[in-house]
Amino acid sequence: MNLLGGPWNMARAVVPYMSRGGSIVNVSTIFSRTHYYGRIPYMVPKSGLNALSIGLARELGDEYGIRVNTLFPGPIESARIDTVFSNMDALQQAPPGTTSREFRALMIARSETPEGEYEYRYPTPVDVAATVTYLASEESAGMSGRCRRLRARRDRLAGGLRGGAFWPRSCRATSAPKFSSTPWPRVP
Repeated sequence: MNLLGGPWNMARAVVPYMSRGGSIVNVSTIFSRTHYYGRIPYMVPKSGLNALSIGLARELGDEYGIRVNTLFPGPIESARIDTVFSNMDALQQAPPGTTSREFRALMIARSETPEGEYEYRYPTPVDVAATVTYLASEESAGMSGRCRRLRARRDRLAGGLRGGAFWPRSCRATSAPKFSSTPWPRVP
């Protein structure tokens, strides 16, 4: 099964109808760029989505003015992620909690609550939705070919995107040669 068919065919279907300044946001995963033992079938298609996003940003940006960005959520706060990490520990014959500690150190950011206390947690689905909304909005009009890591609440919107960091230059789209057989016919 070709798991990139969905994003590829969706882009091919909508691009002819999109106007300049339009935005495509692909949601990948931080696990496509980190150690995620025993989860190769999950990681490989997401890595392909990362490459597809960069290619789309290159092809669609200059010629059509369409922005393409990729969001890399980390683990989502849930009981499920604890189960996944426990299974990874068992597969690696690692002490219980090893994978969870590694990802918590990598991904969790400290944020202040309204009560002035600090909390540590993974992002939630609301954090992901807020960041996708930002990447699709005019507020991010200057961004294309970017890979945005979402770590926790501090990365959410507050009059714009704060905190976190972009991936290194190698993940950003740069000018590239035009391909002669582009599948992007314009609809009159």
